[in-house]
Amino acid sequence: MPRLDTARKLSYLLLASVFLRVTGLRRLLFLNGIKAFEAAARTGSFAAAGAELNVTAAAISRMVHLLEERLGVALFERKANRLVTTAAGRFYQSGLTPIFDALASLTAQVTAPASVRVLTIGVGPTFAMKWLIPRLADFQKEEPEIEVRITTGGAAAPEPFSDDWSCGIK
Repeated sequence: MPRLDTARKLSYLLLASVFLRVTGLRRLLFLNGIKAFEAAARTGSFAAAGAELNVTAAAISRMVHLLEERLGVALFERKANRLVTTAAGRFYQSGLTPIFDALASLTAQVTAPASVRVLTIGVGPTFAMKWLIPRLADFQKEEPEIEVRITTGGAAAPEPFSDDWSCGIK
């Protein structure tokens, strides 16, 4: 299954939120059961889902059973030593997995440390003053996550084309 871009993931979340508000189903949701079902459907096993969610296979089975009761629909056919999703289960999982992927992605973005990229440019003082610095504000508007450092020579400046420079203009 192709990976969804962040915009599509967010649209799934928005659509789900609107649906829940309109239908009044928000109060009926059983999030642990939904997580248990999605993991079991994706992995094909209560044991694998339990390992993923750090609970027992019996706990997964119980949560899924309670979810099925709340929804009033069977999500799995329980056969000897294997799980088979019903048509309703496959449909439900096809909508849930992108939502959980979007939540994981959003959480990773929120908890990730802010990464600052640095662009160090070595230039002559006249070029810096007359051409580069007047254009710097426009660049910062376009690329706010990039910190620009300009060196114009002198004792504190790195050697030209050293690892301390991103680029040099002569």
